[in-house]
Amino acid sequence: MEARQSRESRSQHPNVILFIVSFIVLTMAG
Repeated sequence: MEARQSRESRSQHPNVILFIVSFIVLTMAG
């Protein structure tokens, strides 16, 4: 169920994931 939900969310909001990833990278870098 979780994987399925995650998959749907990923397809609907790819920009959100990219934003979160970049935010994490910036946090780790800084």
